[in-house]
Amino acid sequence: MKRKSSSKITVKSKSDPTNLAVKAGIIIGVLLVIVIGANFLMGQNTTKSPGSPGTTYSPDDLFSMCIEHATIAKHYHWELEIFISGEKQNIPANIGIQSNCMRPIHTHDISGTVHVELPEGAGNLKPTIGDFFTIWGETLSSSELLGQQGVLKASINGQTYNAAVIVDYAPSNGDAIVLSLES
Repeated sequence: MKRKSSSKITVKSKSDPTNLAVKAGIIIGVLLVIVIGANFLMGQNTTKSPGSPGTTYSPDDLFSMCIEHATIAKHYHWELEIFISGEKQNIPANIGIQSNCMRPIHTHDISGTVHVELPEGAGNLKPTIGDFFTIWGETLSSSELLGQQGVLKASINGQTYNAAVIVDYAPSNGDAIVLSLES
């Protein structure tokens, strides 16, 4: 005699919790891949390091960009001397240099030599004396120098200049700038 086999077929309903959990996991996984991929692609398209082809810069970039010697297209120096009430002030070493970043305007030592190093694409930038003081974190105006109040006198290569315009002066290679504040 033949026995009837009793096979049970189980059909899961669409509202079965295990079925829903699997679907939710798949959806979350797909969304993560989309978000991570989009972030990667956006970063690839918008992040440019100094000297990247097609990069152009605004004057504000002087305060935020970190330069690398491999991307330097223009490199020159100017000298700065500062006197307050007749006393020569030291220009600190490493203005504009931190452990992981070197700004386009900086010093390496206390000699008063200011280095200007601009990357490819920055030919339109003309860093000013005021830009250097901003990077340094010090004050410069016709009535204030290094946090001291008084009357500012300025000379460039031995020629006297109106102190009111010195902040916006863009030094050239080899310029010698002397700033003197008298009370």
